[in-house]
Amino acid sequence: MISELAITFFAWLALVLISVNLIGMFVRGLASNPEIDSLALEGTDVVKKVAREHQSAERRMNVFAMILIIVYLIALFYFWNIGVAIAAITIMVVRIPALLWEIKHGRQNIKHLPAPYMLTIPAMFLAFPILWYALYRM
Repeated sequence: MISELAITFFAWLALVLISVNLIGMFVRGLASNPEIDSLALEGTDVVKKVAREHQSAERRMNVFAMILIIVYLIALFYFWNIGVAIAAITIMVVRIPALLWEIKHGRQNIKHLPAPYMLTIPAMFLAFPILWYALYRM
């Protein structure tokens, strides 16, 4: 039983690491940066051009991140089972609200994260029992 929990914990850490980074790439591409948007509207021609290129690169990265997420979830389902994929989806969905707040208010203000958003951090542990069940009882 202890070895099952240890293996599940390390698998959960791997899922958290990969899932949070993938959803971060995707959501950051969806949320526009107000500073870049203002530079694209007002500024010199060179600054406008660079801002438009940056926005175009963000859209391409967003499509790439979506493809990576789909491939990641399909690989989890194919090599393990639907329970592992559900655990990864749970981690991704739980991370979205805090990530949107972080994008809106800046990373330096993360220590002022409101209580409802703080609940998303321990909610990532919901994936742990799902993952354990998927690995050892399915």
